Amino acid sequence: MPFKESWERATIPKERIEKILSTLFDSIPPYEQVLGGCVNVNVRLPTKNQLLRIYLRDQEAPFKENKIAELLTDLPLPTVESIGSIDGLTYALTSLMPGVPMRELKDFSSLSSKTGELLAKIHSFRFSSPGFFNKDLKPHSQGSLLLFALDIIPKELPDLTPLFQRLADHLPSEASAHLVHGDFDPSNLLVNKKGEISAILDWEFAFSGSPLWDVANWLRYADQMPSTYETDFLKSYQHHAGELPKNYPTTIRLLNLISLLDCLTRRSNENDPRSKEEIHNLIKLISSELQDQ
Repeated sequence: MPFKESWERATIPKERIEKILSTLFDSIPPYEQVLGGCVNVNVRLPTKNQLLRIYLRDQEAPFKENKIAELLTDLPLPTVESIGSIDGLTYALTSLMPGVPMRELKDFSSLSSKTGELLAKIHSFRFSSPGFFNKDLKPHSQGSLLLFALDIIPKELPDLTPLFQRLADHLPSEASAHLVHGDFDPSNLLVNKKGEISAILDWEFAFSGSPLWDVANWLRYADQMPSTYETDFLKSYQHHAGELPKNYPTTIRLLNLISLLDCLTRRSNENDPRSKEEIHNLIKLISSELQDQ
């Protein structure tokens, strides 16, 4: 299924959720755990019009998301209202954005043009250097992309090593320093009742680098969507000053391979059988597409 619909979801016992809520409010308000995130836990507080985000991996993520919201004031991002920590878990209380995840709509290809425009706006922000962000949104060095890719290739996929070595010149410039969302796909965009994109969510993977990372992510499942999902998106992205190099189809396939291989390093047969199977299937498909290039 496209857009990680079948992947395992992050969850924690309700006792831990209620312990956090009890520190934020005099009495625990009605809440609903949103089973959508693969890494973090989201808890909707409808009577407060707020969302509680609980970070299970990157404890600096809420600070980064807050800084990005302050930077992108003309785009629909949640406002971070408070950040705290309890029992080793960092959490953030944010505004509750209206709408449903785009991937839940029967057909959202008509929104591809607007999506391309929004992504071009995101990529218009540049930093002094590339790299992963610290909590203050300062990039730090990320090293060689090719060496990283070669290092995470598992033993059961040895054919990927010569593939990356042969196509290394198609990897993006490591000097590129645009704002990259890092997980830009229909699962992280909300659409309101008017059919408008009402929120861009989940910025914990954001970094400074090549815009093609986000383009790759958006197009990962394009073969399972109507043709306008890709064509309208790319046309709008370029119309709004998004840059696509001549060899971008090869580049985005390589970047998707790297992203999937990185995901695979954090998956186990015991805890993540569905996502691991889909990742392997995607790697097989993309690598076969690259064999003739």
